Amino acid sequence: MKKMERRKFLQVMGAAALVGAAGALTGCGPVPGPEQNKGDGSVSLASLDAFTGHLEWNNGVEPEDVSGNSYSKAVNYIVCAFSNGSEWDFLKSYTNGYGYGFAEYRVSKKYKKLTMKLAPHKLMNKDGNAYIKVYADDKLVATSEFVKKKSSVIDFEANIADAEYIKLEVYVHTGNSIGEGPDGNDGALIMADAKLWS
Repeated sequence: MKKMERRKFLQVMGAAALVGAAGALTGCGPVPGPEQNKGDGSVSLASLDAFTGHLEWNNGVEPEDVSGNSYSKAVNYIVCAFSNGSEWDFLKSYTNGYGYGFAEYRVSKKYKKLTMKLAPHKLMNKDGNAYIKVYADDKLVATSEFVKKKSSVIDFEANIADAEYIKLEVYVHTGNSIGEGPDGNDGALIMADAKLWS
């Protein structure tokens, strides 16, 4: 392969920079969209902005389950917790004995399914539990199993084909234990690798 002269190289690079600048000034060029996961073609749910709700992805709480597995390197994660104390109240409301949180996302009929992993956080108490529900255009399409302290990781999937928007609801119960630490009064759920699939 013939070596490119320095002058020619600079001309080519200058032209490329000019095209890029023109695109930026005129608004032409690639439009940012949801973050696509490299390799599997999915889109991280956390890359979409919720138009209502209050679930905070990657919320800074160490996502470690009761077996010592960490989900901090997952595509995304959230620890949803509810406590009779104050520092663990990441869910904003209380309904029928459960801490409750939700978020709604516009998906514009682009995706067929939502998948994620559910696991008990290390501070889930011995009789606490949690579960999630997914709605597609206000129709309930999936409810997870109960996640309890001794539960294995659950691979959860919801069919969201042809949905304009989806709603994710999270329910976490503290159980009846009183006390401190892992068997205290905390209910805590890890949701990780929440992905949308075309």
